Amino acid sequence: MVDNNSTDTTAQVVADARPNFPVELRYLFEPQAGRSAALNAGIKAAQGSIVATTDDDVRFEADWLQQAAAALERERCDFVGGKVLPIWAIPKPPWLSDKGGPHWAVIALQDFGSDPLELANDMHHWG
Repeated sequence: MVDNNSTDTTAQVVADARPNFPVELRYLFEPQAGRSAALNAGIKAAQGSIVATTDDDVRFEADWLQQAAAALERERCDFVGGKVLPIWAIPKPPWLSDKGGPHWAVIALQDFGSDPLELANDMHHWG
């Protein structure tokens, strides 16, 4: 877990959670503010052969790690991603399309369908 120069009780929350956490829970303090600094610090400190990242405002399926590992093996690639769709607390704004478009990239949504897509060869799908 990377604490990105927080001013709250993050360090204590991690310390309290560590004894009963289902896997090893490590704490790393990153003094430089910003998501990129925290992500890079976490990747640099990682010890495994697979690095999985998400954000604090994301909900995902219980088997997302197993699905990602299976996709890496099946596709024999170095990176996999998946759908990022909103959970609307209010009705979706009418100006936001249901599937892709210029606003999706700005608010970090993506849905390329269910079939594998090699983004290196199909970069036109990114927006």
